[in-house]
Amino acid sequence: LRSRAVMSTTSDSRSIVLQRWYNDGPSNGNVDPRPLTVVDVATGKESIPAPVDRCMSRPQWSPDGRSVLALVELSRVTHLSRIDLADGKVTELTHGPRFDYDLTVANDGRMVVLGDGDLRPYQSS
Repeated sequence: LRSRAVMSTTSDSRSIVLQRWYNDGPSNGNVDPRPLTVVDVATGKESIPAPVDRCMSRPQWSPDGRSVLALVELSRVTHLSRIDLADGKVTELTHGPRFDYDLTVANDGRMVVLGDGDLRPYQSS
């Protein structure tokens, strides 16, 4: 069993958000994504902000540290979504038949989303 992780830290380095995957071997290559995990650096305590049974990728903190932005795979589409850490609510920020595959979040909250959609090949939010 092999694993890999993608992580992002808050601007004050007090918390980390992790996206972990487990691969059960080169023979069949199945990848098993785990829910996003938030880790408090000082205590080591882990929490799952939203028990979502969908694949999430590219987790990044919002500038205010109250939510995590990630790409969430739905049935045949992938959208940029915000995961609220207080209540676990997942809000789609891009819509329609599209496949978002990367994002960048600036310190002032502006986002750039790279995706492939029906009307616009790239969208900036």
